[in-house]
Amino acid sequence: MNDSGLSAAFDDLEDLVRRARGGDPAASGALIERVRTPLLARIRLLMGDEARRVAESSDFLQETFAAALPALERVEFRGPAQFLNWLTTVARNRIRQDVRKRREQALSSLSSSLSGQPQHDSDSKAWFDELLRLAQALEALPEDERKAIELHDLQGQPIATVAELLGCSERHARRIHAGALLHMARAMRRDSPGA
Repeated sequence: MNDSGLSAAFDDLEDLVRRARGGDPAASGALIERVRTPLLARIRLLMGDEARRVAESSDFLQETFAAALPALERVEFRGPAQFLNWLTTVARNRIRQDVRKRREQALSSLSSSLSGQPQHDSDSKAWFDELLRLAQALEALPEDERKAIELHDLQGQPIATVAELLGCSERHARRIHAGALLHMARAMRRDSPGA
């Protein structure tokens, strides 16, 4: 739908945003209903396999509205297309945060298993397969990235200590760590069943 078609379909959107900012619950509800369908379609396009394992598209839709409604005060309304783009950005951030949280939980699981503390579902084959893929992904990392993960995620060292042990700045240590997480995520996607 082009901008003119979008504007015609959402001709009262600016008024709904203004009223929702003012705390009108009816306007907030109407605003949610007005953008629900196009936003849900965009969320479904944004979700990759990893995000689909974390939550349903409707869960991300609810999380998006929960984050966006309180932030309406800080957003300048520049038309329906811009508003929907802003909501899409909020949704993308929610998806990334939830996927990142899942990765961190998986690393925590690896940490617990390496330290001899079994996880709650450690007898399941899926858990064992995930653990094996994590270990393989960790081993495949370049040495500095592997050390960053081992020190920060498995040993619980702060980034400052990681930087000191790697002989670099904290900023560079954060980049190394972020790159390691990205490489592990790619390896996990590539090696997951059905990939």
